[in-house]
Amino acid sequence: MDKTVDAVEETPQEVVLVISIEGLLDREAFEKQLKRGGFSPIPDEPFSYIAETTTHKINTILHIHSTLKRAITQGGFSSCRVILQIGEYPMEGYRYDVQSKEFVGVDL
Repeated sequence: MDKTVDAVEETPQEVVLVISIEGLLDREAFEKQLKRGGFSPIPDEPFSYIAETTTHKINTILHIHSTLKRAITQGGFSSCRVILQIGEYPMEGYRYDVQSKEFVGVDL
């Protein structure tokens, strides 16, 4: 009996981030971490980045939050908010809570 399971290949989805960050001390370090996370700057759009994903939405959001945490920690900041869109899903907004050290959802 053949127990081979074919992997389901996900169609790549575009991921767009628009970041509002105050008090950024080191933009180079900030963007280096985003690049390591797979995000590229959108030309002529400051603090806007694009990437592709083939993972489920929740995994993509967790990756974005993790990458952004590293980026803001490396770059230094006083506050950070992000609007993201994954494929055709509605846009979502988050802000970084410095006390809990987590991103929390906000209404758009």
